[in-house]
Amino acid sequence: MAASFGVSQASFLLLHFRSTSAIKAQTENKTAKAAKESKTFQAIQEERREEAERSVLISCPPKINEKKFLDYLSKHGTVNKHFFYNSYGANAVVEFSSRESIASLKESTNIPAVEHEASVPFKSRLLSLKWPGSQSSNHPMIKFKEQSPPSINEITQLLSEKDSIDEQLQCLTETLQLTEENISLRFLVCSLLRDIAGAYFPECIIRPFGSSVNSFGKLGCDVDMILDLDGIYATSQKKGSGLSLEYQLKRGASSNFFFKLGGDEEFRTAVSLRPVGPSCSASGVQRAVLGSGS
Repeated sequence: MAASFGVSQASFLLLHFRSTSAIKAQTENKTAKAAKESKTFQAIQEERREEAERSVLISCPPKINEKKFLDYLSKHGTVNKHFFYNSYGANAVVEFSSRESIASLKESTNIPAVEHEASVPFKSRLLSLKWPGSQSSNHPMIKFKEQSPPSINEITQLLSEKDSIDEQLQCLTETLQLTEENISLRFLVCSLLRDIAGAYFPECIIRPFGSSVNSFGKLGCDVDMILDLDGIYATSQKKGSGLSLEYQLKRGASSNFFFKLGGDEEFRTAVSLRPVGPSCSASGVQRAVLGSGS
């Protein structure tokens, strides 16, 4: 009888513990969801920009051991998240927990020996992984995150399997909407361009705008960017007494020019300088960054 009571009591305590744990987990999930939903649009964009500043884009061999890859990168700091995608070969976007990890990784990165006299040894966050020796095929295959929109035939097939217009609209939205990985890649492109522009405007920020950030974007859409120079003027307004120096500025007429990323002539970044401020539009995120890999 005592044994039976002991078992029942233990079962009751276990059930109570599980119920309490479940309630606590649900509460924590709701709190986290509420905190995420309570963030302002600007806060979300700044968070994504910070994540991009802590990220690198690495061109990888076709067959790569994901565990060894992450173990190697972890020597330089904690890896928050990563994903692979396929565009002119395997590529990885890796986000570290701090910018110090990026500095450590760049310190151990070699500049390739090239014979072409026009090559410029720019230490960017666009890296290539060199895997010495032959690679074993015993390890699990990496999973690529799709970054391109499905074909018309694929979309037609998906929609034909739905029973109502509501289901078709839901399916179309889920199939074409920007994924978290694609949004991260777009912010990373802005961050990489900022590294170049920062040589001339140290306090500048390149921000995405339009469909890339307002939830109306779809896979394959352009990336609209703006060169934000407000930070330069904010740090320049220093009041003092006595003598002071100012930078010489040249006012130029409105003009358009192109500069190319990679080796694909079709995908370029167009920068327009107008009285309303500099802006730029980049087509084809993956091919713009990795066009030289073809």
